[in-house]
Amino acid sequence: MKMKYALAQLAGCLQIIFLLAIVLLWDRMLVLDLPFELNPRKWSPYMYGIIVLLVLEVVMLFIVVPFMKGSKANSGKGNPPKPTWKEKIIMLVSSSCSGNWVDILFVLSFIFYMAWLPDACSDFVRDGLSPFRLLVYIMGLFVMIVFKPTIYKEPRGVNAENRTLLVTALSNVMIGIHGPTTDPIIWPFADYKNIKKVIVILTDQIHLIYKNLTLEYKGGVNKAYKDYMYGMIDLYCRYCVTDKENVSKLRRILTPQSKNILDYRSNEEKKKLLAECEIGESSITLRLLKKSTEDELLRVEAERLVRNLIKSCIQAYNIDCELIKLEINDAIVFTDPVSYDDFDDCNEKCYDKVNSVMRNKFSDENVVVNITAGTAAVTSVLTLNAIKGDRGMIYRKQNPCKEDNCKMTLANPNVMMVQFNELVKEKVEHE
Repeated sequence: MKMKYALAQLAGCLQIIFLLAIVLLWDRMLVLDLPFELNPRKWSPYMYGIIVLLVLEVVMLFIVVPFMKGSKANSGKGNPPKPTWKEKIIMLVSSSCSGNWVDILFVLSFIFYMAWLPDACSDFVRDGLSPFRLLVYIMGLFVMIVFKPTIYKEPRGVNAENRTLLVTALSNVMIGIHGPTTDPIIWPFADYKNIKKVIVILTDQIHLIYKNLTLEYKGGVNKAYKDYMYGMIDLYCRYCVTDKENVSKLRRILTPQSKNILDYRSNEEKKKLLAECEIGESSITLRLLKKSTEDELLRVEAERLVRNLIKSCIQAYNIDCELIKLEINDAIVFTDPVSYDDFDDCNEKCYDKVNSVMRNKFSDENVVVNITAGTAAVTSVLTLNAIKGDRGMIYRKQNPCKEDNCKMTLANPNVMMVQFNELVKEKVEHE
């Protein structure tokens, strides 16, 4: 299939080049005032060149047309509606931006014709050259547009084995009514076992609802959540509590031996201490802001806890995947901390991180994007980054049935997105 597509691309490019050369040779004959003779013996070298190029043009056309027809016939069931001019322009721009050499040459040739037409008029008015030159360029432009070789690449499905890069976000970690909130992050590994790299959009505020993390769920998962909870509480006590004299008391309230973590002497004393430390009765918030070296250390350690939570949950569910065999610090990476309610910030940080990770290592067919976790803004950002090229988009149903409880759903949106931002830079870096 790749060989046929490459051959059609080459034939389409040659078809445009040969047409361009025919127009230029004919223009040269008119400039030199060479007459057209029916007797081949009196032909000029330019005429021989035009005849040869016309033959090659027809040959290239016969190579491209069968490929176009075969692809259209298999493009879908029934007879799909013809695209409008607006859709044709969008497809042309999209194909050119994605590296389709036929469309790139078509755009360049169109620009040439648009420059030559006024020059031909100017030469006629100023220097008295043949007015038929203008007709030659108009005919060349018309033929190029009407017989433009539109190369249709057969759509191909991407196997789950090829998905090696997962892009996701992180919801508030807790055990809710329907189970742990990390399930939408963990279950993709059951369907895509070859994932070797994970990009997590990191929130700048980790909201730890510690009251919910002690609920009994499933052995290994419950332990993973408690380790994560105690680790985050430890970070909060070390980096966020200004009154260090209260740290030991605070640890006793938040990490007691009893199952009820709010038991600590009297409620009045507990509430007073929590108020002094600016902590709610059921949650704490770690703000990952880049303002100092201490903030940077907090972020690094928070990332370590998230990595360990993901790996521990995968192991607790007995999911055999490639990720747990790799060095976890290299396998799971994070964007810069972003506000989950700021669409532009999320989109910029996500786009930059995905491109930097993909550079020379991953292509679009390796990428699968999990749009389930996070806020509405984050879901929108992940969706935008999922509908590009051959990337995959997965999500978990909000109320899955028992049979689908552990499965992700693959989305197939019938949309196209052209990203112009840093497009040339991205194409160069992927070569």
